[in-house]
Amino acid sequence: MNSNYHNQNSDNQEFEHLDKLFKKFDAAYKKGTYSSMEISEDEYDFIVESYIERGDLVMATAVSTIAFEKYPYSPVMLVRYCDSLILNNKTDESEAVLNRYKDTFPDYSELYLLYARIFIKRTQWSSARDAFNKAIEIEPCPEDICDSVYAIAQDCIELKNYREAIFYLDRSNELTKKWDEKNNVEEDAEDLADSYSDYALCYEGLGELEKSAEYFTKYLDINPFDDMNWYNIGTIYARQKRVKEAVDAFEYAVSLNRNNSSALFNLGIISLNLEEFKNAIEYFTDFCRIEKKNARGTIGLAHGYMGVGDFGQAEILFRKALMLDKNCTEAKDGLAALERIKKSQKNKQIKTKRDSSGKK
Repeated sequence: MNSNYHNQNSDNQEFEHLDKLFKKFDAAYKKGTYSSMEISEDEYDFIVESYIERGDLVMATAVSTIAFEKYPYSPVMLVRYCDSLILNNKTDESEAVLNRYKDTFPDYSELYLLYARIFIKRTQWSSARDAFNKAIEIEPCPEDICDSVYAIAQDCIELKNYREAIFYLDRSNELTKKWDEKNNVEEDAEDLADSYSDYALCYEGLGELEKSAEYFTKYLDINPFDDMNWYNIGTIYARQKRVKEAVDAFEYAVSLNRNNSSALFNLGIISLNLEEFKNAIEYFTDFCRIEKKNARGTIGLAHGYMGVGDFGQAEILFRKALMLDKNCTEAKDGLAALERIKKSQKNKQIKTKRDSSGKK
């Protein structure tokens, strides 16, 4: 028998077992009958992770609390419990638990990564680095912390410290490569793509647009049908004044998803700037179909109609924008501009009548 096939088959069976257990536990928890279930540490670990992946932090916290009470001397359950507290912004509570138990598990590197996350939440960047370095000193090539280091990078991104985020993204990738080499496996393409997207967003935040475009391109090489990242790279091209490439990227985003309102809006703005008013009307009409109560999109559409000389429709749209936002300065400026146009046209008509009648 092929051993790789056997291992893969075993992994699939294990996942199916855990997935069934999760569904059974979820149903039992809702009925209040979960306490009669016999669940191991690894199974609780999977259940908590499943709730986190679903974005249900309330359940992740509740189950990690149950698991830690049942296995109080399990470092895995300790980490799960403290991590759930951090995810719920209970950093003081999490730190208190870690302080109570860290001497019980002095060689468990994950604990110090939790300290790093706590310090980052408090924007104590130097202390976070110290805690991270302590974790790596304990275990230079740990088997399970690549995701934890990646989570630290996400915390930095959330707080807009992009330079620090890049540091942890680099460390996460280095650890992942070591893990892959050690286990003779290749990095998952989707994980790699997510990493490229994070790098791209960080470099964009730092204003390093060439690097950002480079990483967005790498991402799109793996996921070419992601409309939002086509929109993202389009914004980079627009900031670099690479108008044609920006338009191509935004149009491709819209071809993948006709409801990508962000790409439609930017196409409308570019069209106005290029004085391609019919195109602007088309893009802003589609935008307003999706974002029905968006004042900025309504104003963009009004400017498109002004550009083609349909001042009546432009006035209707500027007034609609004011109904959506009574303090909208652009709408007020647009109506004022229309009044000047009307006055100018009226004066021209009067002058034309005078000239034709021979009056001075």
